[in-house]
Parts: sequence; C-alpha cells; structure tokens
Amino acid sequence: MNVSPRSQMAAGIAMLGAAAVAVTPVTQPNLLPSPHSVAAAVELSALANPVSAIIETVQGINFFALSQEFVPDDLIWPEDFYGVEFLYAPLNIGFIPDIVNQFSTGVLSGLVNNLSGYAFAGISAPLFVGSGVAEAVFNTPGALVTAVGELIGGDPEAALATLVAQIVDPLQGGLEVALSSIGYIVDNVIENIQTIVTSTLPFVASGVINAVVGGLTHLVESAVTTVGTVIADLGSGQFEAAWNAAVLGFLGANGILGDVVRLSLGVGIVEDVEGTETVTVPSLRSVLTSELQRLGGQKFFEDGGITNDPFDPFAPPPAAVVAEVAGPAAAAAPAPAEAPADVAAAAAVEVVETAEVADIAEAAETTAAVEVAEAVEVVEAADAAEAVEITAAVEAVEAADATEAVEITAAVEAAEVAAAPSVAVGSSGAKANASDRAGIGTPKRSAPRAANKPASSGRLAG
Repeated sequence: MNVSPRSQMAAGIAMLGAAAVAVTPVTQPNLLPSPHSVAAAVELSALANPVSAIIETVQGINFFALSQEFVPDDLIWPEDFYGVEFLYAPLNIGFIPDIVNQFSTGVLSGLVNNLSGYAFAGISAPLFVGSGVAEAVFNTPGALVTAVGELIGGDPEAALATLVAQIVDPLQGGLEVALSSIGYIVDNVIENIQTIVTSTLPFVASGVINAVVGGLTHLVESAVTTVGTVIADLGSGQFEAAWNAAVLGFLGANGILGDVVRLSLGVGIVEDVEGTETVTVPSLRSVLTSELQRLGGQKFFEDGGITNDPFDPFAPPPAAVVAEVAGPAAAAAPAPAEAPADVAAAAAVEVVETAEVADIAEAAETTAAVEVAEAVEVVEAADAAEAVEITAAVEAVEAADATEAVEITAAVEAAEVAAAPSVAVGSSGAKANASDRAGIGTPKRSAPRAANKPASSGRLAG
C-alpha cells in the first residue's frame, strides 16, 4: 500500500500537535486579570500552543459555570453591591451553584415565600367566612329563643345584645379575616411592583450599562496592549515572544477570550488595587446576582427587598380595604329620617333636663345661703358671748377699783392717825394684790391665742 508524502506530512503535524497538547498541561483559571497573567505566561513558556490556550479558555467556562468554590470574602466590590446589612454579590464562583443559592438567599426564596403567603391568605378567607356563617346559623335558633324571652321579660337591650353576640359577631369575624386576607395580598402585590419598578429595574439598568461599557473598555485596552506588545516584539526580532503574546493575549484563559468569559459568566475583572483584590469591572452575571439577592431580601431592611412579612389571619384589615368595601354601601344607604314624634319627645326630654338642671342650681344656691346664715349666727353668738365676758370683766375691774378706793380712803383716814410707814406697807400690799390679779386673770384669754401661733406657723412651715 502506497502512502503519499502529503498524508505522511499531515500525520506528522497531527502527532506534533497532539504531543504539544499532551506536554502543555491545562491550567486552572484564576480571578486575576489578563495583563499580569499573560506577561507571566509569556516569560515562562518557550512556545505557546494555540490549541492548549483554547482548551484552557474552555476550562475557564467550566470553572465559572460549575465550580462550587466560594467567592473570597475579602474581595472588594463596587459600592452599588453593598446594601444596608449585606453584600449582594455572588456566593459561589460557578454561576449554576450560585443560581441554586438563590433559593435560600435570593429572589427565588422571596418569590416562593410570597406565593406561599398569598395562598395561605387566599385559602384562609373563605374558610373563616364559612366558619362564621356556620356558627351564626348554628346559633340562630337558640339566640332567637333567648331574645324572645328577654323581650317578654321587658329587656329589649339584652335581647339585641344576644342576637348581636350569637349571630352578627361570628359573621363579622369571618368578614374581617376575609378583608384582612384580601388586603394582605393586594397591598403586598402593589408594594412589590412599586419596588421592582422604582428600585430593581433602575439598579439593573445602570449595572448592566456599567458592566457592558466597562467590559468593552477593558477588552479594547487589552487588545491594544496585546497588539502593541506583538508589534514591539516583531520590531525587535523576538518572533517567539511575539507569537506567545498573540496566542496567549487573544486566545488564552487569561487573555481577551478568557476575559470575555469572566465578564459574562465569571465575577468580572479582578485587579490588585493597593494590595487588595478588587472587582474593577463587574460581570453581567454579578450584576444580575446582586440585584436578584437584593430583590429577595426582607422588606424590613428597606433595601429594595420584596419578601413579605408572614400573613396573620387575626390582624386587623387595612383601613383602605375596609373603606373600599364599606364606602359604596354607606354612600348608597340614605340617612334615616327622624319621626316628628321622636323629635317632639327629644325636645320634651331636653326641656325637662334643663328644668332639672335649673332646680339643682337653685337648690345649691339656697343651701349655700343657709350655710352662710348659720355661719353668721355662730359668729354673732361668739361675739355676744365675748361681749358678755368683757362686760363682766369690766364690772369686776370696777368693783375691784371701788374696793381699792374704799381701802385707800380707809388707809388715808388711818394715816392721819397712824404713822407713815404703815401706809406704805398697806399701799405696797394693795398694789401687789392688784398686780397679782392682773397677772393671773389677764393672760387666760390671750394664752390660747398665743398657743395657736406656733401651731399655725408650724402648718405653714410644713
């Protein structure tokens, strides 16, 4: 069998290519950008293999699609990726594990949570209404019998209260739960739509625009750098370096083709900024991941999340829903007109009440006048008693003075007969007796008044 030289040459080339692929191992992609890695690869390799470079790029697709490795915690992201409490960024390097992660921390979790709450609220409404109707129907016979007995006994208020408690209240309770269920669903759906329109879509639009513009800028800059390196190497006669720069710069896992994978499926372009790995150009996948996680957050963080609070069947219905339900009925129902007899009776009751109030006021005035008169009489009686006491005291003093005058007269007469010292002794004795009477009698009425002063001052001080 004859073998042509051309077939032998093709076989030789194929063997050479296979050997090159076998010799050149498939390297694992990394998060660092292409310029650093390409330069290192150019310096270390003797001759770059285009097939190996493409295979490494394919391995990059495999890495950024399926790797369950976690994104480094110390990786710095743009400000838009940080919220109130959390960093909204990819959790896994592989986008498929990261999408699955959405079931626990992202919008898929929020969506399942909300749909579950809506179903719970929607099913609760007819169940509670049916329960209220059943209870009201079951209570009706007994309530009617009880109410009739209370009416016969002359207690219409108790009869009405029985009917309300046994029939109206169960129906009202079921209706309130139904209104609460409807309000929960309607309010949350409207609020979530507003969140998506006013928060999520603007973030996604701006993030996608920044990612596309930043990614294209980075790719153009990398292409210009690679072409410049190839031209410089060719100009200096370094053909091997020019070949390696072209192959690795355009086709390698850390070149332009690898950066396309990073900007689409990976986390983005990561550069060393002052010794810290920083995402300078986020990928489209990272932007969507960030917003999906933010969208799935709890509402109470006020960070653009749509995950509703749990539904509570016994929570009061929203005022807006109650107004919407009760408003048309209240507007349609005419105001009840008052009968003339009722108006006249009400007027008569008002007149009687006014007269009663006037009588009460007059009686109060009379009582006050009587009390004042009695107080005046008490004061007058006290003054009269005091006047009698004063008169008696004056009379006593006059009697004492008269007695003293008689004694003095007798003493004078005796003085004419007796010696002068005897008169002095008698005079000093009379003055002493008078002063004793004054000392004993005068303070008796003023002493209690003086005794009241410390007590009065003590009360003021207290």
